[in-house]
Amino acid sequence: SMQFQVEGNDAVCTTARSRREICGCEQGEYYYLEASEPWHKPLLAWLPRVAGTLSFLGAGAIIVHVLQDKKSRSQTYNQLVAAMSVFDFLSSMAWIVSTAANDVN
Repeated sequence: SMQFQVEGNDAVCTTARSRREICGCEQGEYYYLEASEPWHKPLLAWLPRVAGTLSFLGAGAIIVHVLQDKKSRSQTYNQLVAAMSVFDFLSSMAWIVSTAANDVN
């Protein structure tokens, strides 16, 4: 990748604070989601995965519960809850894989 240095007091540096390694701020160290401590990085990478997994399981359980009962399937309220759960199920999958491509080492 292409590397260049910008002076720390340059106006460009103020807009590049999220990419400190570009402007030379903080000795060029990249902070993943502003995590300054080494143990914060894996924590910030795994929290969306854990929360996404719990949401995935909960939404799946709601969908199965509504679809198994014929009476529940016919009620508008339960149909709406099942529809919301389908979208929650799909968005949970996105949360689970959201940080997979980030290098947190």
